[in-house]
Amino acid sequence: MKKLVIILAIISYTGSYSQTTVTERITVLDANHNYVLTNDLFEETIPSPMTYDPSQISTNGAAFEVVYHNSDGGQNVDGYPSGKVGAYKKGGTYYPGVFAACGMPAQIQNIDDDFRIKWNPYQLGVDGPNDHWWASINVIFDNGAQNEEPITADRDYDLVIEFQRYDEYEFVDKPKKTDPGQGGAYNYLCRDGFVDDGDGNNIAPLHPFDVVLEGTTYQFAVRYKFFNYPAGSDQNKLDKNNKVHIKFISLDIDNVMPFLDHTLKSFIDVTKTYYSLYLDTLPTAEEDLADQKVGLDDLWVKSIAAGYEVYKDAGDNDGGDPNNGITLGQHYFLTITDNDAPTVVANLSIVASETDIDLVWDISTDAESVNVSIAEYKVYRSENGAAYILLSDKIYQESYTDHTTNSDSDYSYYVTALDRSLNESDQSNIVTTTSLSVYEADFETFKVYPNPVNTILHIDGRTSAIEKMELFDVLGKKISVSVNTSDNSMDISNLETGIYFLRIKQQSIKIIKL
Repeated sequence: MKKLVIILAIISYTGSYSQTTVTERITVLDANHNYVLTNDLFEETIPSPMTYDPSQISTNGAAFEVVYHNSDGGQNVDGYPSGKVGAYKKGGTYYPGVFAACGMPAQIQNIDDDFRIKWNPYQLGVDGPNDHWWASINVIFDNGAQNEEPITADRDYDLVIEFQRYDEYEFVDKPKKTDPGQGGAYNYLCRDGFVDDGDGNNIAPLHPFDVVLEGTTYQFAVRYKFFNYPAGSDQNKLDKNNKVHIKFISLDIDNVMPFLDHTLKSFIDVTKTYYSLYLDTLPTAEEDLADQKVGLDDLWVKSIAAGYEVYKDAGDNDGGDPNNGITLGQHYFLTITDNDAPTVVANLSIVASETDIDLVWDISTDAESVNVSIAEYKVYRSENGAAYILLSDKIYQESYTDHTTNSDSDYSYYVTALDRSLNESDQSNIVTTTSLSVYEADFETFKVYPNPVNTILHIDGRTSAIEKMELFDVLGKKISVSVNTSDNSMDISNLETGIYFLRIKQQSIKIIKL
């Protein structure tokens, strides 16, 4: 089976989050966009203060920093300090999201690739043996009316995206308890087939959800959790028996995505398909429940929260030292609706040899944009005047080499940029091999040595002296170097390390400078 692959690109950010301290459990940052901070730890025996920068709300949304102190021990979840976008409740009043500002509430059937989640969490001083935490996003789905408060008991479909965490996850299936009077949560991980370890456990390779970020692949395991609480359990537990909880878990905590800027739709789509494709051992009852609950078109997305699940631990009491805590935060957390195509790719140029054609272009001016972020480039080609067809996509740098040409054809190319909402730019300028006369019958072959080269490049041709030699960088800019036509050599000792192109008559030769 092919893995579902999503493409992203890296952006950078710096900021400050320490100007204002939260003094209540729910703090509304922006009533229009419904940016909210929740700190259910600020009134603990040893408070865990949460701070934010009010001057950055418009760009960074529900960003915060919290210094977590585990003041009372125990083994359960201590709290979920977080930011939220969309609907919230405060003072007994429910406030629905403002769709024009945050894209919610929205039904699943109307959620498209234009709706993205942007999140960048960070942690400091979290290496202690008893520092237990998870950085996660929780998407709140509800089957009630558009602007009504979700009823917890009726929320039967959960989607969680987990980034960093304090330790490795075992990635094993947890069996269903069948003894009378017992029950609880049990789960299955999506895998490629079935391999029995001898004890009835499925240890087949995981089938991950792959996300490619500027050429680097990051993987999430996909886990489906169900519940089987027996009669007599409290009502909150019994309500979970109809729930399907799907979590995306970072497969390698040493290779976690540095940030998320991604369409919610693709995560939802995975939850709707993976259980039927990659859960060969899923019992019929659980498959039927997933069919009835997961990703239904009429479910509403009413809010999305991002933050940290922090866990009590009996051995992790900081003893009241205000300087002994772990710092958890997020540089930004917001949702955007992006329908804007990227800026047209500029300055596409072509450098051709007898066998390959190299294309180079300028980096997109949208590369650092807040909303329009480049995911990849696409190259289109026309052969001998025919219609343009997609030659290659998933290109993460501003260059491409076409190895599939032949000397009997002329080629034309253009490039487009694709952003993270799958909006595609208009085509760039068109470049052609015809204008270069690359494949003329009297093509004269030149050889260069050494290549790679550090100082002096020598050119060997059929003539005693070459009248004109030109050197270009990968962006097509002509480079000024010392040329000696009397012995056919070129001094490139002052150039930076990289790739250059030497043009002599109709021939272009790739040069590697050490």
